[in-house]
Amino acid sequence: PDANIKELNPTRASLQETANQQQEAFSKSNEDVLKSRLEQWRQAWSNQDLDAYFAIYSDHFNPGNSFSSIAAWKAYRSKGIVSKPFIQVDLRGVRIASIAQDQVRVEFEQTYKAGSYHERSHKLLIMEKDESGWKIIREMTAAPGS
Repeated sequence: PDANIKELNPTRASLQETANQQQEAFSKSNEDVLKSRLEQWRQAWSNQDLDAYFAIYSDHFNPGNSFSSIAAWKAYRSKGIVSKPFIQVDLRGVRIASIAQDQVRVEFEQTYKAGSYHERSHKLLIMEKDESGWKIIREMTAAPGS
């Protein structure tokens, strides 16, 4: 039995090393593309450009339990975006980690200003790569300290 355990340990270590190498290769090859996509999303939101904003979201985006469908979520977001006199969105501390071959976790601190309203929050996006590029499939926001 001990011989079998010893044989498995190098295999487990090799698998971890391979995973680390894949993560490093992923980071180098996709991080700039993902940050550019994130900047497109930030600019579209700040510019109140609904077409460009929604283009960053996947057709199978999960809007969460508060909405009955993506269409309901889009209607809610549209109203919230176009009703503001201006929107300013700034991002800091972007961290990207691979979840699966074509999925990443993107975390950052977000500052949102619209009219006299101001909010700082922690944002988590799950993005997935499809034939047209990286798209948001899930979005979660938490106030700092929550």
